[in-house]
Order: sequence, then structure tokens, then C-alpha cells
Amino acid sequence: MLYPFRPDFYKSMGFGFGTKLNQYSIKPKDLPKGGVKSRVKFAFEGDKQLLSDCYARIAENTNGMIDRTEAELNNIFTVPQNKIAVYKKDSRIEGYIVFMFKKASQENGLKNDIVIKEFLYENTEALRSLLTFLNTQEDQINRVIFNTFDENFYHLLLEPRDSSDNLMAPVYHESNLQGVGLMYRVTDTRILFEALKEHNFNNQSCKLRLNIRDSFIEENNKSITIHFTGGRVSIAEGSEYEAAVDLDIADFSSLIVGAVGFKALLKYGIARISDNKYADIVDKIFEMPEKPICLTTF
Repeated sequence: MLYPFRPDFYKSMGFGFGTKLNQYSIKPKDLPKGGVKSRVKFAFEGDKQLLSDCYARIAENTNGMIDRTEAELNNIFTVPQNKIAVYKKDSRIEGYIVFMFKKASQENGLKNDIVIKEFLYENTEALRSLLTFLNTQEDQINRVIFNTFDENFYHLLLEPRDSSDNLMAPVYHESNLQGVGLMYRVTDTRILFEALKEHNFNNQSCKLRLNIRDSFIEENNKSITIHFTGGRVSIAEGSEYEAAVDLDIADFSSLIVGAVGFKALLKYGIARISDNKYADIVDKIFEMPEKPICLTTF
């Protein structure tokens, strides 16, 4: 995977799009209150391991997140501009915000925004407590800038509109910016499925032939027959299959990580299937409970 300097360039090399990033610019007063604000404290060097443990627990159960190195953890604490607010319960950090202050006006030095660099939480109480902390900054902060992969984030807000006051026809208010970033690529489809032999593909059963087009890696530009039995996968050396799917390696890469559903690719004509009665099964095979997110920069 990589961060593209130009998405179209890497798409032509077989990299598929990941999850879009949403940027919201919210007035502090429009963030909901709740939780236990008294459990929100600023973190310091002595909290490093507790913060690392919190990240590790969340990463273990989140599609796409990467284990954090010690250098990355240290960087959070050593960057002078960083502030860290944590939700701590019974000597355990269950959520935290890494943020910095940014001038909101060149003419008014007292007008500042909070830019959220990282916002993670393990439960609703931690989320609500941290949002309450941000809500109470209303007297000194202009807006809170969130960068989030959460497509449902706007449901949390009392006022989801940004500061642009733009209107889209007929009456849709501009709420946030979106960006395409991290891209994924499968370099060897056979090795991929061999590595996923312990993964449960949603208890589905189907004999599927994948016809992968890969113009960049010749060894991967071929068909492979996969048997799914009760969600478990095995590579079949024979030619017996119930349905065949044709798609480019870039789109397969997005599909396998959960960034897009199979039926969406089918609807757009990006993927084809030999027998439509298997479309729902194939869609379910590759269905993920959440799209991939990644907070690691490289």
C-alpha cells in the first residue's frame, strides 16, 4: 500500500482506492456533551505505555490499522505542538485525542482552531467524554477540525455544516471535504488466499473462478479457482467452478480489503460475473463490517 502523489498514475499500476478521508470543520458548541468529563486529563511521558496499549487494543479489532512502532509512539510525545487529552478509567486509557492549535486568522491572533491529528476510543463513554472536553473549549476556540474515515460522523453533530455556507441543488448544505489517499495492491493473488486460509469469509460456500487482469505483474495476470466452504478458503487446482468473476487487479485489491463491495463493482460494470444468481453470495464473501482505516503515515 502507498500514499499516491497521483491516484490515476498508481491506479494504472494496479493499486486500488482505499477509504475516503472526511474533513469536518465544526464549532465546539455543535459537538454533543455526555460521558464523564472529569476522567479526561492531559497525558504526559509517563502515560506513554497506557496510550500504546489503548492504540494496540483498537488496532487489533480494526480493519486496516497497522501496529505502531516505538518511534511513532515517541513522536506523539516529542512533537512540541502536540497536545494529548486522554479518557482514563481505573488506570486504563480507553480513548484519546492528539491535537494541535492552529491560527484561524492572520489578522486576529486570538482566533484559533483545534486540529485533531488522532482520535481513538474504545467505547461510547470515552467518545462522549472526549467530545465534551472539546465542546467546553468554545470560549477560546473557533472551530475543531476533524479528519475521519467515519462516513456516519455527521449524525453525531448538532450542526454538520462547514463554514463555507455553500448550497448544492436543490437544498443540500456543504458539510465537509473528502479526499482519496491510501491505495492498496495485491501482488500475488494465490499467496494472498493461502495466507487467508484461516479467515472466515462470512460462512459462505461457492466455487469461484477469479479472472484477474494485471497488466503490470505478468505472474499475477491469470485465473485462479477458489473454493469457499463454510467460509473457509482453498485453492482448487482443477477447473470446476460455479461462477466466474472478471475484474482488474486494482479493483480486486479494493474489494479484498473491504474498501468497496462486489455488487457496487458489478453495478458500475467494473466487475462481471458469469451467473448473476451468485452475485449475492460473492458480495457476501468479500463483505467487511467496516472499511479499512489507517492512521500510519509513511
